[in-house]
Amino acid sequence: MVHGQGDRGDLEPQDFALLVEPPASLRPRLGRIAGIFADRCLGCHNDTQNDGLYSMATPLAMLKPGESQRQPIDVKAANPEWPLGEMFRRIVSSDQQERMPKDAEPLDWEEIESIREWLVTGTIVDGAVDAPLESFLTVQPPESPRRLEYPKAHPVNAVAVADDLHVVFASGYYEVLVWGFDGQLRGRIPTRGRFVADLEWNPWASSLVIASGEPGKIGWVESVRWSLASVSPNVHDAANSRRVVHWTCRDIPLDISVSPDGTRLCIGNHDGVVLVVEINSNNIVWKEAAHAAAITSVDWSEDGLTLLTASRDRTAKSYDARNGQVLTSYTDHERAVASIHSLKNGVITLDETGTIRLFPGLSASNARASRNGFRQGTDKLAATQEVVVVPSPGALRRFKLRKEEVTESKGEDGKEKKKTNYSIENLDAFELASHRIDDAPTSITVSGVGRDVIVAGFASGDIVVWAPESNAIYRIQNRATVSPP
Repeated sequence: MVHGQGDRGDLEPQDFALLVEPPASLRPRLGRIAGIFADRCLGCHNDTQNDGLYSMATPLAMLKPGESQRQPIDVKAANPEWPLGEMFRRIVSSDQQERMPKDAEPLDWEEIESIREWLVTGTIVDGAVDAPLESFLTVQPPESPRRLEYPKAHPVNAVAVADDLHVVFASGYYEVLVWGFDGQLRGRIPTRGRFVADLEWNPWASSLVIASGEPGKIGWVESVRWSLASVSPNVHDAANSRRVVHWTCRDIPLDISVSPDGTRLCIGNHDGVVLVVEINSNNIVWKEAAHAAAITSVDWSEDGLTLLTASRDRTAKSYDARNGQVLTSYTDHERAVASIHSLKNGVITLDETGTIRLFPGLSASNARASRNGFRQGTDKLAATQEVVVVPSPGALRRFKLRKEEVTESKGEDGKEKKKTNYSIENLDAFELASHRIDDAPTSITVSGVGRDVIVAGFASGDIVVWAPESNAIYRIQNRATVSPP
């Protein structure tokens, strides 16, 4: 019996039976229809917006009834009238008040048939039942550049630096461009997503960790092994490069950070969830709904025992990196906290008011030193254990963090009192105006290998590499071109 889209309400229970049951190897998997659910259902039925108290965020959540208390998926035919469950009944209903998706065009017949086939063949889930629905989407990185040559320099949303290899990684269009300090294109790494939000170089594994995706739709965090001999500058090595997808979510994570020993990866998500993943096994160590808004920045303490997060909800926090237990909430912030870093003498933050604050140690909840007057917005800091780099219009400004023990005069008890003072002092600055760059960086990083190398990327497509110790300066244009063979 064949039906058109207009008579879906006339479906009978026998229409859901298969004439011949296919072998298990040929039965549809969730991955086949995950795109339908993600595009048409997940916007209203996710972890943060579960209309009707029903969530489709994971396969496990899809099995739990919403406010109707009817079984969403009923492959055992507990209800003979609608043997496939409440979800399918709503999809094919002719009642405009009940049909899903609500206030939108109905699913077409091919989409309905694909969902029906998945249901009647046993709702096979080709992955973990508690994994995000987006992780079942089949999206491969492009095998060749979407744009072989760029008509102009591409805005630099994210940068990373491998100081030992003398290369800079910069966000491109569906790819990461790899530049030598000399400005020569050394490689092109494909990405699943068009927009690259963050990059982290893991020197222990010789791999680049990439957060990419489509804003508001889907995001991936994956690591790719890379060396100077990996690929030709003009070739994408999507098929042969060793890459692992660590996380898939409904929006692009704004910040990622590799642990000091290179074994764990922290991911800050748009929905306020922070998680730690073991890089080798890809197991989730812990996952917590830590903030009420998007997480903007994450970082590890030098010993890897403490994790730091900052958020648009105007808070910043520290956690036991082993289990996610909250240790400290850093207060004093007036606006969204754009950036957070661990330091030798404590924690440094930058919020949208253009104020940097120093919190002594990892447990002090109140700032003991601050400086303001920086550009208001969502700029990111870069830092080593003792030096902080703050982007500003026309300059990269470096500050030294100082801790000083002072002895005050004797009190009434005749004893001397000791006091610890903290300060944020000017160190030096790199004036960008001398290189005809007037705006502030959109991305910034400091090398974690060997000497300090500061890399800043700009919306204009400029990349500046600054080595303060040698005062070496390199300038790169983030514009891919085809090199001669």
